[in-house]
Amino acid sequence: MKLLLLIALVAGLAAATPCAAASDPRSALPAGPARTLVVGTVPIAPFVVHRPDGTWGGISMDLWAEVARRLGLAYEVRELAAPDLDDPAVMAGIDVFVSLNVTARREAELDLTHAFYSTGLAIAVAPHPAAGLGSTLRQIFTAKLVGLLAALFAVLASVGVLMWLAERRHNEAQFGGGVARGIGAGLWWSAVTMTTVGYGDKSPVTVLGRVLGLVWMFAAILIVASFTASISAALTVNQLETGVGGPADLPKVTVGTVARSQGARYLQARGVPARAYADAAALVDGLARGEVAAVVFEAPILQYEIKRRATTDLRVLDGTFDNHGYALALRPGSPLRKAINLALLQYVASDDWTALLGTYL
Repeated sequence: MKLLLLIALVAGLAAATPCAAASDPRSALPAGPARTLVVGTVPIAPFVVHRPDGTWGGISMDLWAEVARRLGLAYEVRELAAPDLDDPAVMAGIDVFVSLNVTARREAELDLTHAFYSTGLAIAVAPHPAAGLGSTLRQIFTAKLVGLLAALFAVLASVGVLMWLAERRHNEAQFGGGVARGIGAGLWWSAVTMTTVGYGDKSPVTVLGRVLGLVWMFAAILIVASFTASISAALTVNQLETGVGGPADLPKVTVGTVARSQGARYLQARGVPARAYADAAALVDGLARGEVAAVVFEAPILQYEIKRRATTDLRVLDGTFDNHGYALALRPGSPLRKAINLALLQYVASDDWTALLGTYL
């Protein structure tokens, strides 16, 4: 019996030893002398921030710093530009890149870690130009409206002259008294009849005048209806052309995004023309200046850039699309991948990771 207990104890210790080792990410590091890693990155707040004092911060860089601490890795940061990501000669000198969108293309070129943050593209817009009484009046009183009013007045005047010609000899009390006074009375009658006000102070008495009045009554109904429809259509079309509620509305407006970004690829794939900006800060500034009606970029980056501009009324629409994750990128076949993944997953499962996200977002 004692022998059986001893065997069971030894077996239990043997089974527990690998698990204990697996909980320590350092156990997955490759054997051999450690060297200083080259960590490449492209500054883009709030994920990667290059502070004025030369230090690095942001969600992704703070994550990497914690992973490197847990693994005991020494490293130096090398700042790159976005085009460098597509230059094999540059990327060959990078051990770890912080950080990249998880895409099939990047996975084919590099070894990506597990995703540590999931998000997607979002749309940011400026205050709708249709908001407010002043903006609404500006939409109504346009050059087109002036032309409609001029045409309407010409029709009113023409009908007024015809009524004066029909009534001037047989109804001098209402349409007589000289040319100017008679035409003025005819114009007044045609306007009152068209608007169905019906004061009754002017009315035709001749057969020709009454026939003209009957025709004008029905014609006026059509004219008023058409005039009302024109104004309503102008307001509706303006609303459709300037209002953005989601990705389906992007082809209707001028759009901006960051060059060579996930947003740029999304818009290009759907045939949506877009103005390209150098970075997220320039993109949001362009939206604030009214250069574009909407911008498409990573949701947390848009939120960060707009939040730090407390004086603007820009806003990010609810919801994301073309969702993807963020990951660290290693050289193809990197022996560090297992250890980095273990350290990364342990960290993002901790309360410290939640606190870190709260610091920046």
